[in-house]
Amino acid sequence: MRPRLSLLALAAGVAVTLVLGATATAAPAEELERARDAFRQRDYSGAIPLLNYLLYPSPRLADPADLVEAHILLGVCHLEVGDGREAKREFESALFIDDTVTLDPLIFSDKAVEAFAETKEKFEDDARKDEQIRLLAQQRDLLRRALERSFVEEQRPFYVNFVPFGAGQFQMGRRRWGMVFALSQGITGAVWVASSAYLLNRYGYRGRVPREEVGTARTVQGIELISGSACLLSMIAGIAQALWIYEPAERRPLSDEELQKLLDDSNLGAAGAALAPKPPDDGSLSIAPSLYPGGAGLTLSWEY
Repeated sequence: MRPRLSLLALAAGVAVTLVLGATATAAPAEELERARDAFRQRDYSGAIPLLNYLLYPSPRLADPADLVEAHILLGVCHLEVGDGREAKREFESALFIDDTVTLDPLIFSDKAVEAFAETKEKFEDDARKDEQIRLLAQQRDLLRRALERSFVEEQRPFYVNFVPFGAGQFQMGRRRWGMVFALSQGITGAVWVASSAYLLNRYGYRGRVPREEVGTARTVQGIELISGSACLLSMIAGIAQALWIYEPAERRPLSDEELQKLLDDSNLGAAGAALAPKPPDDGSLSIAPSLYPGGAGLTLSWEY
């Protein structure tokens, strides 16, 4: 007898489960129909709790069309009782599920149709703006990736090699040598100018030196000759080394600051990205795209 009782109990359990499932499935549909009836009778305050039960805290309606209808009915009910904020929120929830839905003026009041139309218009505007922002962000990301694979080519003017005080070394990034030549030429040049000015101021252009000052004058002349020669030799050595180490251009990756500036200065369209750097204020720096065999890059030119 026990096996027979077990089978009966199992059958009874399955039957109860099916009945409960059918009841749970039918309950939301019945509640939605009750809400419809209350809405048709303009019992908006009575329809609100029925619709809230179907939508919150989690939706109890499986059919998207029923969800859209419930949100619209709840929004109209809130609007009719004077709660415009909640009405807008429900309209937006309905549009989020189906942005093609409209209100039939034969079923809903003019106030409800107008309010829903305004909400839908704003919803569509916000959606377009969000899409534009998304596209711009996508294009900006593509531009960033392209720039990260690009490089800057710095053009170095040839004439800078003949400028004294280590200009050629500084141009090539040899700062230590640039400081050596700048200091040596600066010190020796200053001594040469000072001694020459002393002699010119003391004895004039003709250089008539009193007998008692001959020794002093010769000493100052020696200092003038040595300092002038040292300054000239330092300039020649600086020019020679600058020409020896000179390279007309250097390629390097974009720095983080340059990358960010190019991104900030670029004009991004919805159909693609176009790099359009703004000209610098002083007009001395220019950046332009360049094509090379096997790749592309940016050319940065600096004019003194």
